[in-house]
Amino acid sequence: IETETDGDGVFNRSLLPGRWEAEFIPPFDSKLAPTQVSFELESEQSVLNLSDILLPSRTTFSSIAIDPAGNPVSGVAVNARELGFNHYTRSTTTNSDGRFEMELSPHPMAFMLVPPGQDLAVTHALVDPGADRGSLVMNQGELVEGRLTSRGIGVPFALIEVRDSEGLLYATSLSDPDGFFSVRMEPH
Repeated sequence: IETETDGDGVFNRSLLPGRWEAEFIPPFDSKLAPTQVSFELESEQSVLNLSDILLPSRTTFSSIAIDPAGNPVSGVAVNARELGFNHYTRSTTTNSDGRFEMELSPHPMAFMLVPPGQDLAVTHALVDPGADRGSLVMNQGELVEGRLTSRGIGVPFALIEVRDSEGLLYATSLSDPDGFFSVRMEPH
């Protein structure tokens, strides 16, 4: 069940008795972060007042992307996706020192780091922006290569995306002028 709040943040909704999980999600561009509340509605209750629900502020998360040898990696596309809620995704790119900073919800998030070249694999990590600090180590991955053809002729500059059965991206590349491609994949 979805419902909107009025201009004062007030809402009401008729629910059946039972145990409920409610997610409170501010607009995407808000400085506030979502939160979740559990409650139980008894069959005898006609009204349940949840009182004021306090939305937490976003937290500043700073980190550095490094390769397996500990060297900073510049130009990494960093995507942080909320788990639950509306799966909002925040994105940025690492600077020349491999550093990045993002305003994120203080809840665990799924991070995807996409390297700028073919030397490292797309790397996935679960990060708690409210508690985790330090660097994110990118995976070297395993090399997968091949050639994309149509009627025996190489297909140039085709987009290749390798995803798992749930649609999670594990590698991306473009074929070369003769249809050859190579990608590095994080083992899973």
